Amino acid sequence: MAGEERMRRGRVILVGIAAVAIAAIFVALASIAPQSIKQASPFSTVLALQPPDFINETEALGTPAFPEKKAGISAYVKVNQTINVTDPRVLDVFKSLSELGENYVIGTVEVNNNGKKIDVNVYADSNGWIVAYFSTGTPVAAITNWKISMLSPGIKDSVLHEAIKALCSGAGIDYTDISEDIKFYHFGAPEADKIVAFMNTISEKPAGTSERIYVLIPSKYGDPYLKPTLIELSYSIFCKNGWEDEVGFYRDGSKIRTIEGDDRETWGTFTLSYEDPHILELRVTDTLDSQDWGGLCVMMLIDER
Repeated sequence: MAGEERMRRGRVILVGIAAVAIAAIFVALASIAPQSIKQASPFSTVLALQPPDFINETEALGTPAFPEKKAGISAYVKVNQTINVTDPRVLDVFKSLSELGENYVIGTVEVNNNGKKIDVNVYADSNGWIVAYFSTGTPVAAITNWKISMLSPGIKDSVLHEAIKALCSGAGIDYTDISEDIKFYHFGAPEADKIVAFMNTISEKPAGTSERIYVLIPSKYGDPYLKPTLIELSYSIFCKNGWEDEVGFYRDGSKIRTIEGDDRETWGTFTLSYEDPHILELRVTDTLDSQDWGGLCVMMLIDER
């Protein structure tokens, strides 16, 4: 009963993942805190993963030079126009170039993620393909875009979208025309078909204050012979403003990572046991003053097919 009462007092609830879409996510802890589930939850969403068409093309059909074996989590789009990859306005978008062919270019584009400068790999070719990606092994939560309102957090796009937007600017492409067509895929985990993501923020609070998320993952997610399968758990933690501000990510009371305001953001992976209720906590470890805030985004990479 004591553990049950503690969970009832939690302001934010996230429940165990279900085998279907996001509506089913808020049910696994119903026996523990049924009222709280209806009253409050962190912002959450499902991001579908699907391979780009060029995955199925043959060399004879002109397979792009995209480095599939080096890429991890990615966002891509095919625009309805030719991209002149040798145009200086296109090349000026890149911070550095790793390959430049007659019909394709690969390099890094610097993205400003609410004060944190991040290098994103970008591929573009004359057929109109644009792919922004992180290298294989990079945690999925690295895509978190912290250009959000601290009062109403939301996972509307990603830092990969920001890199595609920059390339579009150099290529003379109207980003608003193609933004809704951008899709995600994980080249390092092609079996994955979705990401379940949830976010929490905290602002202007004294040290020791926290926001909690309660998670329970059913045991079937850990069985490699059953579907769905949980492939990866990752996080991004963010702190905005002064260097003396600090927030931390805690799992069941144990610190996983802290971040100071001048560092802005960091990410990594972590683990959770199955069939056990867990507390994921965004904790203020050094007072957040006026206009200061922190955020935590957790992403679950899942194979449900």
